[in-house]
Amino acid sequence: MNNKVSFTVPVSAKAIYEVITDLNLLFRLNIQWHIKNHNFTKPITKGSNYSIRLHYDRDDTEIEHKVEVLDLIQNSLMIMDLKGAKGRKIIFKLEGISDRHSTFTLEEERDDSLTKEELMELNLWAKSIINYAMISQSKKITSRIWKFILDKIWLKLSPTGRRVVFFIVISEIFALLFFIMLVIYFLFA
Repeated sequence: MNNKVSFTVPVSAKAIYEVITDLNLLFRLNIQWHIKNHNFTKPITKGSNYSIRLHYDRDDTEIEHKVEVLDLIQNSLMIMDLKGAKGRKIIFKLEGISDRHSTFTLEEERDDSLTKEELMELNLWAKSIINYAMISQSKKITSRIWKFILDKIWLKLSPTGRRVVFFIVISEIFALLFFIMLVIYFLFA
């Protein structure tokens, strides 16, 4: 079954290509799983074979995959095959529109059809790849700080750990707002 998401994005095909060819980063950007171990090397080449052990968050299983890079074309295409219990073929297509705009397509081929949740996760994976490429390409100091936080902390967390951190940060923001409202009330009441 083929499933495909496509976006026209304000980032160059080269920046997205740099993200998808860093397999460690590419797999960490997916919210569906957490990397337990891998043997990825840089740079990857056509025909490269790797292994990766993924912990799938939804059904709490660990699966060993053999990753084979079937095709690799600079700034244009990467096709990889994940062989394992949840085998799939993943195709990343890039088409440069201009120096700062491109079309990014993420396609997944599997034997069975995807559930709504898996389609949503495929869409989120594509968006996280795009957003990371946009942050990487930006020269702003805030983007550099955010990229540092993503690389050193956020992407090393499991999907469950990310949700816990998110809820803690949101609750602390509400606690701070409540405290500010109390201070204002007692100062002006």
